[in-house]
Amino acid sequence: MKTLTYQGPASVRVLGDREFPNGVPVEVSDKDAQDILDGPHADEFTTTGQKQAAKED
Repeated sequence: MKTLTYQGPASVRVLGDREFPNGVPVEVSDKDAQDILDGPHADEFTTTGQKQAAKED
């Protein structure tokens, strides 16, 4: 699980109809978090929670 906090103007709806109010931390699954962070509003979210280890070659 990851906790995402929306830092945009008011609130945003992502993943269909899931609403993220401005400044309110919302816990989502790792998959949902990845979908959001790959989406058009990615730069408006801050993330806390488990960090996935990046593998370096």
